Amino acid sequence: MEALQNAARHARGSAVRISLAGDQRQVMFTVADDGPGFDPAGPATGSGPRNMSDRLAALGGSCQVDSRPGRGTSVTGHIGFADAVPLARRMG
Repeated sequence: MEALQNAARHARGSAVRISLAGDQRQVMFTVADDGPGFDPAGPATGSGPRNMSDRLAALGGSCQVDSRPGRGTSVTGHIGFADAVPLARRMG
C-alpha cells in the first residue's frame, strides 16, 4: 500500500504495474511506475522507503527501491513464510 500511495503522490498520472508471485517459502512483489523518478543519492524527500523497509522487516521481509530521474520508480520486496508454517501446524 505504501508503494502505491507513493506512486499516487509523486508520480501522479503515470502508469503503475503491480506484480505478485509466491512459492512455499515466500511471497514476492513489485510495484513499478513510469513517473518522474528521483535520485536516490539526493536528499531524502519523504519517509516512504524507510516506512516500507521497517514494515517488511517487522515481518521478516525486505524491500529495495530503485529509481532514477526520468525513469520511474520500482519497489521490489519479499516476505517469507518460515515462521508461518510452525504456527499453522500448532493450530491445526
